[in-house]
Amino acid sequence: MLKTLKKPATKTRTATSNRTTPAQQPATSTKTTITPTNSNRITIDHPKANETVCRQHYSVRITATPCENVEICIDDGVWQPCRNSAGYWWYDMHNINTGNHTIAVRLNNKGITLLAAQKFKA
Repeated sequence: MLKTLKKPATKTRTATSNRTTPAQQPATSTKTTITPTNSNRITIDHPKANETVCRQHYSVRITATPCENVEICIDDGVWQPCRNSAGYWWYDMHNINTGNHTIAVRLNNKGITLLAAQKFKA
């Protein structure tokens, strides 16, 4: 089953103006709140949950719109960039060890990060 994890829905940026002398008005803070829209989503299309994949080569297909980039992590390894082609994000796996594995993917869009995870077998 696909699990979608979402970082907190609100991110706050604080900008502080610098003053040259204490005699001037005190520094002020301005907060800008960014709230993700319903259009932010990420889904692992393939492999399906608990699907058995070819060990020699398998292309993971991810739907993620809209976004600046997508990364993938296999079995808590290093995050790797995915490539964008034909309206999807892709990652090619090679020489996969036999056994159970977990894929985690993340979407980055204007400071908002969404995560999804999926288990598969090789």
